[in-house]
Amino acid sequence: MKPFLASLKAFFLSLRLTVTLLTLAMILVFVATLDQVNLGIWAVQEKFFRSWVVYWTLPSLGLALPVFPGGYTLGGLLLVNLVCAHLFRLTLDLTPKF
Repeated sequence: MKPFLASLKAFFLSLRLTVTLLTLAMILVFVATLDQVNLGIWAVQEKFFRSWVVYWTLPSLGLALPVFPGGYTLGGLLLVNLVCAHLFRLTLDLTPKF
């Protein structure tokens, strides 16, 4: 169990995860901005940012397929990444600076 926790810690501490999540967030904002023409601002907020997963509905079948992580997923993972980075990488230096 110890190697699993170490690999999980390394995953959430990785800079690669941060860059990937920020890239996905930029793509999400770009696509949501383009979709405002069709849906309007409030529907876009519900569809893209206030959801865990963004779904695409097939017009012919009416079937909804998950295609992209939503704003809650990206924001939550970025929050966990930031908290882990602060807990494990940053140190508190209490020595006085004169």
